[in-house]
Amino acid sequence: RSRALSTSLGRGSVDPGLGVLQSSLHRRWFENRATLGEAISYTSTSAFDTFPWPQQPTEGEVALVAKATAELLKYRETLLADGIRLGQMYDALRTPGTDPLLDLHGDLDRAVSAAYHLTRKVDPIVQLLDLNRDLAASEAAGGVVRSPGPTGGSSRLTKVKIVAPSLKA
Repeated sequence: RSRALSTSLGRGSVDPGLGVLQSSLHRRWFENRATLGEAISYTSTSAFDTFPWPQQPTEGEVALVAKATAELLKYRETLLADGIRLGQMYDALRTPGTDPLLDLHGDLDRAVSAAYHLTRKVDPIVQLLDLNRDLAASEAAGGVVRSPGPTGGSSRLTKVKIVAPSLKA
């Protein structure tokens, strides 16, 4: 059974949509929205409104995204309680070697990629762009397009034109 990438939020629960937004997939999407010479700027019209959400995640895939998100947030809360600021946490990832935070982000990225049903053979941004185009066409034809939230309300995919990223060989 397929469902929206969100859950009813009870005490202590985590919305898996937050995990999608915390994933490297979403980060790469908005980084690819900037053109040469432009500063990267996250705005609702340039990055959020155009970002296609998983359309057919299974309950198991949604649960995995929620679990990975909860584990990432819990680990960051532990570090914050120890006086390590968010910037310091992520600056440490630039140092070669292993890091639990990096591992947790890897777990989240794998869970989010599974919810999108992405293949490893094609760049994920190209796959998201294809999904965006398919959803824009479906939306234009009056189809239902899932967006964030418990009910997967209406979409805003078609407001900004997206250019395919140039892929480095």
